[in-house]
Amino acid sequence: MFLVVSFPIILFIVINKFGYNTIDLGVLTIPKLPAGPRYLMSSIWGDSFFVRIFEDAKNVLTVIIDGKDLDGNFISSVTQKGGVHPLYWLSLPLFCLGFPAFIYECAKEGRKSLKIPVIIWLFAAMTTAIISTPAAVHRINVVWFPLLVFSAYGLYIVYKFYKSFAIVLIVFYLIFFFRFENLYYNEYKEDISRAFFAGYVDAVKYAGEKSLPMDTLYLTDHLNSPYIHVLFALKYDVHDYIKTVKIPNPGASFEFVEYFGKIKFGVTEEDLQKGRIFVLRNHEFNNYNNGYSIKYFDDFKVLISLPHR
Repeated sequence: MFLVVSFPIILFIVINKFGYNTIDLGVLTIPKLPAGPRYLMSSIWGDSFFVRIFEDAKNVLTVIIDGKDLDGNFISSVTQKGGVHPLYWLSLPLFCLGFPAFIYECAKEGRKSLKIPVIIWLFAAMTTAIISTPAAVHRINVVWFPLLVFSAYGLYIVYKFYKSFAIVLIVFYLIFFFRFENLYYNEYKEDISRAFFAGYVDAVKYAGEKSLPMDTLYLTDHLNSPYIHVLFALKYDVHDYIKTVKIPNPGASFEFVEYFGKIKFGVTEEDLQKGRIFVLRNHEFNNYNNGYSIKYFDDFKVLISLPHR
């Protein structure tokens, strides 16, 4: 059954690894991607896999225990912003207690035990995490769920034998949860919104509504793959996009769109002189604020030139 379910995924990998054509079966399509696969994100395709595997495993364990990315990036974890998540150290002893107990109980229950899928999940998730490089919180998301199950099982064992101590641990969990919630919905929210381009879609929608048929929209390229957001925000005709798009690096893992239709990405001073409407990040071209009407959308602003300019 597993081979039947996983066969389309295996076929998808083979097609894109060796460059075979798309398979179209009508009800099922196995596509060849237009861009190169992101093999740089997995060590299994590299020549040094067996050399790096132990280093990668150590990095994954470091991320799990510390609860933050090795590169110091804060987008995946509040820990980098001063938060303390109980999973990373309070739950570690509980995991060490719960995991072997969980396996022992599973062995006693036999092949029909409902605990088996959770154990398989952990080993499959750890394998996936180790071959994903570099290790980061958001690349090993599937690991957290079985870890939570085993930690909860450890807490259950403590509750069984030391009820008072278990209640103390639960109180600590509640304290850390409220600390996490306060940080997440306040200070962390402000920082993370910039990393995920808050306001860009609304800014593009507003610029689209204010533009005239002869206008070229000049949009900042100070974000990842802005054309995706623009296609969504403007409900742009995909046929016109395919016909008019200019991609200077076709086939790359991350293709860069220079323009399509009357939409141009990347704003220069020359564009500001000849254009009428722009979407910029708040820190861009502040010396050009005079002579424009400006509307702000979180970390972005829409500049529309005034008639007298």
